[in-house]
Amino acid sequence: MRASNLWVKGAHLRLSRQRQWQVPAPDPVDELLKQPELRASLSQFRADFFGAKKINRSEGRAAGHWALRVAGLTSRPAMLPGLFAPNGQDLMPKMSAEHQRTRVLAESIRTGDYKTSSGQSCTDIIHLGIGGSDSGPHLLIEALGPIITKTALRAHFVPNIDGHALASCLARLDPARTLIVLASKSFGTLETLTNAEICQTWMASAGIAQPRENFIAVTAYPERAIAWGIAAEKILWFDESVGGRYSIWGPVSITARAVLGNIAVDDFLKGGVAMDAHFAQAKDEENLPILLALTDAHNLHQRRIASLMVSAYDSRLHLLLPMLERCNGEGLGALIALWEYRVMCLAAIQHINPFDQWGVALGKSIAQAATAALNSAPAAAQSESLDAISQAIIESLKR
Repeated sequence: MRASNLWVKGAHLRLSRQRQWQVPAPDPVDELLKQPELRASLSQFRADFFGAKKINRSEGRAAGHWALRVAGLTSRPAMLPGLFAPNGQDLMPKMSAEHQRTRVLAESIRTGDYKTSSGQSCTDIIHLGIGGSDSGPHLLIEALGPIITKTALRAHFVPNIDGHALASCLARLDPARTLIVLASKSFGTLETLTNAEICQTWMASAGIAQPRENFIAVTAYPERAIAWGIAAEKILWFDESVGGRYSIWGPVSITARAVLGNIAVDDFLKGGVAMDAHFAQAKDEENLPILLALTDAHNLHQRRIASLMVSAYDSRLHLLLPMLERCNGEGLGALIALWEYRVMCLAAIQHINPFDQWGVALGKSIAQAATAALNSAPAAAQSESLDAISQAIIESLKR
C-alpha cells in the first residue's frame, strides 16, 4: 500500500482525502501501478524527456524547460543529465551563460547602475508579454514580493492589447526613467509588438531621441529583435524547446530578478530542480507527479469527474491559479514544477502531446489575417483565413 502523505522540498501531497482512500476497496491507483505496460510507458516518457528526445511531436522539438532550470544552478543534482543536446549540440552551457547575463543585467537595474538613454536610473519597468511571457514573472513578484525586501523599483505588467490598460500605465510614469522589457518567444506576437510601438511613440513624444535604447528583449529569435531595433547586448535568449508556459524559469523573469533580487529567483529555481530530481529518480509508488496524474486519470476516466478545484491559500498566490491553467522561493518552485509534471504525466498516460501550442500559432495567424483585412480597402477585405461571420464584422467596422 502506498503512503497517502508525501513531502518533497516543501511540496506536501496528501491523497487521503481522495475517495479511493475512504472506501474499503482496492486502491485504483495501486491497481494502475500494477499494469506493466503503463509503468513501461511512464518510464520511457521520463527517459525521452530527460534524454532530449523530440517528444513534442507536432513541433518536432524536445522539451527543454528542465534543462533551463538546471542550467541556472551552479550545483546540480547528480541524478539529472549534465547536458541537453536535442540537435546534437549541448545547449546547457549557452543556457547557463544566459542565466548569468540575466543576473548581471537585473542587478545593474536593481542597484541603479543601469542608465536609460536619458542618463538616469530606472524607477519603473513595463513588462510587455502575453501568456507565459507575462504570468511567470508577474506571479513571482506578487507571491514573493511581500516577504522580500525590495528596491523602490516598480514593475508594471501589460499582458493584452487593451489600449486603456497601457495608456493608464504610461500616464503615471516618467518616460526618461522607464525601461521596457519586451518578452516574446517568437518575437512576432502582434499584441506585444503593438504595445512596444506605443511605448516607443510615448518616449519619442517626450523628447527621448533613441527610444529603443530603453528596450530589453527576451526571445528565442534574437535576430528578429535586432531587426526590430534592439541592440544585441540588450537581448536575452532562451531556446525554442522551452514552451512559453515554462518561460518563468529563464530570462523572461528578468523583471522579477530586478525587483526581487537574484537570490530570491535562484531559490525559486532550486525548488524546481529539486522536483526535477524527484521526478527523475523516485519510484513510481513515491513519485508525486505520477501519483497525482494517476489519481487524475482515475477520477476522469473511471469516476467521470470532469472538473478539478484548485484553491490558493494566500492572496499573494492569486496569479498561481491562471498560471496552472496554462511561501519561500524553493517551495513555490517545487509546487509549480510539480504541477507541470502532473500535467505531463497525465498527458503521457492518455497519449496526448502536452508541449505543442498549435492553438497559439493558429490564433496568431487568424489575428494577422484579421489585421490585414481591417487595413485593406473594403473590396479587398476578403480573406480565406476568416470565416463569413468574421468577414461580415470587419466589413461593418470599415463602413
